[in-house]
Amino acid sequence: MPPASRACPAALVALLATLILALPIGFGPPPASAAVPGANAAASALPLSAKTQAVDGVSLHLDSVTPAVAAPDEPVTITASLRNGTASARPAGTVTVLKGDRRLTRPADLYAWTQDVSPATGALLGSAPIGEVPAGGTAAVTITLPRAGDLSSLPFDVIPVSVEAAGAVAHTFVGVHRAKEYEPLSLAWLLPVTLDPLPELAAAPSAQRWTAWGEVLGEGSRLARLTSAMTGPEITLAVDPALVDPDLNLEAGADGTPVPTPTPAPSPSPSPSAEVDLTGVDPLRREAQIRTEGAQRLRTALAGDRPFVLPAGDPDLAAIGTEPALGEVLTDARERAVAVAADLDGRTDVVWPADPRFSEEAAKRYAARLGAAVGAVIVDRDRLAWRLDQGNAGRKSEDGTPLLARERWLSNAAARAVRPETAAEGRQEFLAQSFAVLLESPGLARTVLVAPDRGFDPDPAAAGALLALARAVPWLSTTTLPTLLDQAAGADAVSGPVSGPEDPIPASPLTEPAQTRIARDLGEAADLAAIRGDGRRVLTDWRHRLDALTATAWRSNPQGFDEVRDGVERELAASATAVTVAAQTINFFADTGRVQVTVLNGLDVPVQDVRVRLVPGNPRLRIEGETKTVSIGAKSRTTVTYQATALAAGPVTIEALVTGPNGTAVGPTTRMLVRVTPTGAAVYWILGAIIVVVFALGLWRNIRSRRRSDADAVGPETPNAIQVDEEEPR
Repeated sequence: MPPASRACPAALVALLATLILALPIGFGPPPASAAVPGANAAASALPLSAKTQAVDGVSLHLDSVTPAVAAPDEPVTITASLRNGTASARPAGTVTVLKGDRRLTRPADLYAWTQDVSPATGALLGSAPIGEVPAGGTAAVTITLPRAGDLSSLPFDVIPVSVEAAGAVAHTFVGVHRAKEYEPLSLAWLLPVTLDPLPELAAAPSAQRWTAWGEVLGEGSRLARLTSAMTGPEITLAVDPALVDPDLNLEAGADGTPVPTPTPAPSPSPSPSAEVDLTGVDPLRREAQIRTEGAQRLRTALAGDRPFVLPAGDPDLAAIGTEPALGEVLTDARERAVAVAADLDGRTDVVWPADPRFSEEAAKRYAARLGAAVGAVIVDRDRLAWRLDQGNAGRKSEDGTPLLARERWLSNAAARAVRPETAAEGRQEFLAQSFAVLLESPGLARTVLVAPDRGFDPDPAAAGALLALARAVPWLSTTTLPTLLDQAAGADAVSGPVSGPEDPIPASPLTEPAQTRIARDLGEAADLAAIRGDGRRVLTDWRHRLDALTATAWRSNPQGFDEVRDGVERELAASATAVTVAAQTINFFADTGRVQVTVLNGLDVPVQDVRVRLVPGNPRLRIEGETKTVSIGAKSRTTVTYQATALAAGPVTIEALVTGPNGTAVGPTTRMLVRVTPTGAAVYWILGAIIVVVFALGLWRNIRSRRRSDADAVGPETPNAIQVDEEEPR
């Protein structure tokens, strides 16, 4: 049974009375989400400031409201800067403070007021003179309202005011506190420590890439400011374990031998220039050094904080589907998170999806993706149906999933309040947004979760001022994330999604076709690395960069997502076309003989275990032992010899296939023409002709010799014969 129904009658009556008193001030115009397109998008998608837009070259920038919440008799001082962006001096004039046109209590209306630059039509609250402002100059403006109590007669209130000068307008809020007729809100903070979606971090290994890592992880970086400026017992960090444990696996160089680590530069993020000698510096080794140093600094900053540990790389769990290759990426991300959480005494069962909506199907999908039970899911509170009996940030869905419901508008205001250019207006909006949350149920003590979107970028001074404000506002107190988790675990399972249309959320570039493409690239990377001399290193790098494409942060930079993916695919394509068989035409004049082909390696590293297979296009020619395994040095070539048998005469097209150890293609297919002319038939005809000729010659000679013998037998008739008579003896 919900806790509210168990309350005693007196307490219930008092609560209802308080709610009834609060109801009238809740009336106002329709929610600004209907009038402010994209008002419910991520904080990074919201404009930092609309009040700095120049009116005729003049703009008004709010600097401070002191105090943010004043007692009735206490004066309120508003300071601003009037900037003259024109080419001529601005004459002296007057700055005025006017009351807002209407009472604002809805979060979207409060945000819309801060972004509006229209003059107000409410009562004049105060004014002050302004001297001449020179061309391109800035004048400080100070207005003091003598009594805060004159702004409102309610026990506690936040009043919209408009500061106007020379046609320029700045809207803000002033708080008034007479009496504590409410139960304070208890704030807990959850801040994301994740990478920005920078394509430079996943570019090809180079000095530019390790320089980018140095800027992201070095002292003075956004992450360093976040972990140092936002501290306190009410603050918990949600950390990407890849920042704490890079797991680079860079033991060997391109040829498998150890690579000497260069001497660290004095600066954690040196910029390459003509004066810096990078000869002999291995980019991956230098990057590993920078990331290891950054990880150690982050570990030191997290010591004793007991953070939430996200899956490594902060994968977009709301977008990733059932692609097996990406399932392996998630498994590895989960295992790395568990290891880092054990070191930091953190927890890994809190899911922070990019999609702030909740459904039972989504909860089951998150558990399936992680392969573990979900301890809690972070959602937007205004995307859950409002219930009086579940006003805390820690609650439970109807299917029993613990939820941490963050205040979206309050979180977005916090993100603007820590930026130097919007600090003052962001703080006052934070004040107004907390007041709007309070008015929902002022008689109930409730917990509130402030969780700005990824990319939270605090300026130390602005962050300190925001935390000081949050700790000083009378209706705000502090609590911790473990308290909210305990509330969620013990809550009744009654929270459900809000009904009706909702504002869209930023789309993920990790669509189903994109996931299929990444899976294909991962497989191709493994095949190509199998033949390279630097296979382990290059495969590790390719996988890290392809795994990085699963990150949630790419929702805010889809162009960067495409740039990283296209860059890796260009490298894969270059590697896949670097080992080739040279095209040639072969004349084969034999029954059996040798066919030789030349294999070229265009890579800067050697290759091994390359299979070269010759496949004849028809049976006129048969290749014996059609697959050969070769190894080739960097930028070299080799000759491969095959035994062939000619079975018939005619042209034959041979395809030369280049594959890796597992039979997948690692090079282009080359087609060669072989002119086959077997020697067998020609020889027989020639030999037959020779025999006939020899037989004919022999017969002719035999006949001729017989004729000569017959002529010799007829002696007396032989002309020119000389007869010699033998002399008788005496």
